[in-house]
Amino acid sequence: MKNLILIAILASFALGGCSTMPGVLNGLGSDPMSMLIVYRTDGQPITQKQYEEVVKVAQGVSVQVGLQLSSSLEAAASSGFPYGLAGAAGGAIESGIAAGAAGTAAFLGGMVSGLQTASYANVWLVADLTEVTLRDMETAGDTKLHRLHVSAAFTRTGNTVAEPARGLIKK
Repeated sequence: MKNLILIAILASFALGGCSTMPGVLNGLGSDPMSMLIVYRTDGQPITQKQYEEVVKVAQGVSVQVGLQLSSSLEAAASSGFPYGLAGAAGGAIESGIAAGAAGTAAFLGGMVSGLQTASYANVWLVADLTEVTLRDMETAGDTKLHRLHVSAAFTRTGNTVAEPARGLIKK
């Protein structure tokens, strides 16, 4: 049982250091572009310069958000412990062994839930604040951002800081 808890804690540390994370954990990675859908409202193709501008803004926003949000470990633990206590209490009705097993299983499930919540919060904030920043830049006179928008993607996109998703930019 102690081994499972140790593995879960180590996994939560490891998740925070990856560049891009799979699926619904994409907000735990360090590449903000994997969290964003980039689109134009006029149906025109996105240019390389526009994509590079979004990358620059998203990277800056991601740093600011990262300074203010809880760590992945805190999110996992603060969710895991209440789940674990509830599971142990439920298992205690049966026996001490059942309490330990149920508590451990619930703790691990709670940690995953905490990581998903942390990912969701990071994705939403990076996307929202990137969009707000792009609108501020457009209002200040940056015409290359006209009709260019970003939205949150709670599952990983094909976009990265290094390059846009395949087919996003027409060359």
